[in-house]
Amino acid sequence: MSTDTYIPKENTYPNGAITICRFSEQEAGYVKFAPMGGGPVYRMPEAKFEETFRKVSQNEINNVQYRAAYFNIDGAYDDPIPGYTTGRLWNGFAMPVFEEKGALMLAEQGPDMTFDKERDTFVVDMGEDVDDECRFEEYKGFDITFEGELKHVYAIGDGWVWDEIPPEEIQ
Repeated sequence: MSTDTYIPKENTYPNGAITICRFSEQEAGYVKFAPMGGGPVYRMPEAKFEETFRKVSQNEINNVQYRAAYFNIDGAYDDPIPGYTTGRLWNGFAMPVFEEKGALMLAEQGPDMTFDKERDTFVVDMGEDVDDECRFEEYKGFDITFEGELKHVYAIGDGWVWDEIPPEEIQ
């Protein structure tokens, strides 16, 4: 499975990118993909996909402005998880990215999650109750620039119901 990110050709990453896609698999002349952050799996002829979407470059990802913040999901985690955000929302919820340390804090407190170091990918097992096609979510690492410094991050749960925690609530 590839976790390359694609957007409609007319959009600029991430603004206006309503349907940011990841390949979930490819089959004889078709591409299966799902919106980044969750949603249904779509199937499209490969030629139509290539006509409609373009791959997002690492440079585009690096040029997005981030700020530091803390995140939680309805108080589910004992300690809010430190990460970064562009302020972009999915269905009204934050779409954070986490450095490895924050991602490991999340793994200790939350979902069934493992780190595949060889592929630089966190894998979340959503459980047996989830359809096989959607059971495993993969979050490949990528680089962002924060205050002039390169940070290696993972967009874990970019379609989950993350809340950004106001600084005054952090103890």
